Amino acid sequence: MDTNITTAVDSLVKLVNSKGRISVEIASKELGLPQNIINEWASFLDQEEIIHVEYKFTTPYLISKSEETKGKKADVDYELIMRKLEFAEATLIKEQPKDNKVVKQRGYLLEEVKRLIQLTRKEKITKDQLERFIKYYKIFKKE
Repeated sequence: MDTNITTAVDSLVKLVNSKGRISVEIASKELGLPQNIINEWASFLDQEEIIHVEYKFTTPYLISKSEETKGKKADVDYELIMRKLEFAEATLIKEQPKDNKVVKQRGYLLEEVKRLIQLTRKEKITKDQLERFIKYYKIFKKE
């Protein structure tokens, strides 16, 4: 027998996730619960990284994790990443190593930089991918 038990806290999380961003006052009205209870739950849920609490002046807002991530994504300077990747690509193209092992490393890095440029154009590049490329690029350049 499958039973699905939900609590008032679950209702708060569901409300925040459906709205993306909602003030404590409005959440309190929609759920029919006092604001101080919503504030206590929100504080706990923020500590547990289930939702995020943000204050604008004196008004607390509850923000879903997906909405918070969207805001952080906008902070990424894709144009700067693109310029750096294109510079690395141009530098690799100019390199004409003689050693067979270094030729293979250069080939790998060229393929990788092309792949990362495509991901950057789509704004899907991750910090880990970029850091890994930089690490190998520095080894190749012996920096």
